[in-house]
Amino acid sequence: MRSGLKYSLKYPLAASALAGLAGCATVTQTPPAPVPAPVPALATDNVADASLDFGVRLMDTVRVQADDSDETVLLSPVSLSTAFGLLYVGSEGDTQAQIRDVMGFGSETDAFATELGGLATAVERDTVEPYADGRRTIVDINNAVFLDRSLNYTPGYLDRIDAAYDATLESVSFLTDLTGAVDAINDWVNTATRGLIPKVYGYKDLTTLTSDVLVNTIYMKAAWPGELDETTGPFRATGGTRDVPRVADRGDYAYLDRDGYRALLIPFSDRELAAVAVLPDRDLDRVAARLDGAGLADLLDDLETQPNEARTFVDLELPKLALTGSYKMRDPLLEMGMTVPFDSDLSDFDGRLDPDLQSRRNAMGFVVGNVTHKTRLDLDEIGVEAAAVTAIDSVIVTGSRIRVKPVEFHVDRPFLFLLIHRPTGAPLFLARVTDPGEVD
Repeated sequence: MRSGLKYSLKYPLAASALAGLAGCATVTQTPPAPVPAPVPALATDNVADASLDFGVRLMDTVRVQADDSDETVLLSPVSLSTAFGLLYVGSEGDTQAQIRDVMGFGSETDAFATELGGLATAVERDTVEPYADGRRTIVDINNAVFLDRSLNYTPGYLDRIDAAYDATLESVSFLTDLTGAVDAINDWVNTATRGLIPKVYGYKDLTTLTSDVLVNTIYMKAAWPGELDETTGPFRATGGTRDVPRVADRGDYAYLDRDGYRALLIPFSDRELAAVAVLPDRDLDRVAARLDGAGLADLLDDLETQPNEARTFVDLELPKLALTGSYKMRDPLLEMGMTVPFDSDLSDFDGRLDPDLQSRRNAMGFVVGNVTHKTRLDLDEIGVEAAAVTAIDSVIVTGSRIRVKPVEFHVDRPFLFLLIHRPTGAPLFLARVTDPGEVD
């Protein structure tokens, strides 16, 4: 399915131009799940773990740097990792080393690019009407590189990002038609995210010195196995306790009761996708500090490997969610130690330029201008719809049974929330929810 959006969106570039530029029933009523597609034989576990670890560290950095450190944060670790994967394959020297260290990437650029691209292939879903009511599961990951036509990129770099990431190559002119270039990027993002994120840039966010923009998008839409009940209940948000709309269900779930928190895995109708809620007994900050990337990966693994006979009958209530995020990641990344790619004196992206086709603008080199990350996640009684975009802009440098009493899992206070691809553990979305948002 990866090629579906690519062909519908891609503006064809002539070969000569390329040479120059080079997504109320209970669990017991679930219909049979479709047989999961086999996961490609790639080392995706390491890539997924690196993405999760980076997402957790970045979330903490973003939260600490925010004016209100209790605000909700919604990130897509996979989107961020993939966008930086596009940048990574064209970096060299200390620039490459810092991206590798902060992101947790492998040392071999081409091998890691293949694994990261393979993760996208494993994660993507397009289950066409597997159930009588016509519900579909969609996870669509797309990459695009918007290239200024006045610069000469090495064909080898373009070939690598196309081969590893199935990237769409778009020819624009930031130098002579900045408005048109911004419109082209926003139109692509709007289409790729099905309108959930209509634009990533304003007209003042880029300049005529912009050399290229690397873009990753993720769109996800997944239904619960059956439509959940609707109810209301209190949520102790940062600004005070208020009644919020909730979804509710009773059924058997993978459930863990740990010291200081409890965790629940909630599968979608396509059993390869699931939501995970981590509910602290008291303080979210204390639990979040304990669940670093490795701790959270271990928790997800324990939930996934819990045998069916160990499942717990749960009385679930989860707030409906209407979450959005918009972040400029330059300062958080600098805080995390990624300084060289943003430094005009030190950055080294010579792997992207064709040394045999130097022009005046070509000879000036690249530096990362900013990293823009936008997210949206909506959860209701039907399921979840979510989208993310990461854009990196470079700048020219000058069943029936007897039931026991269910365990209550009422999410009525700040919590952690994830949307994961279960076979790989890939963290599609990671949220620190201190307020569920205003739900219609």
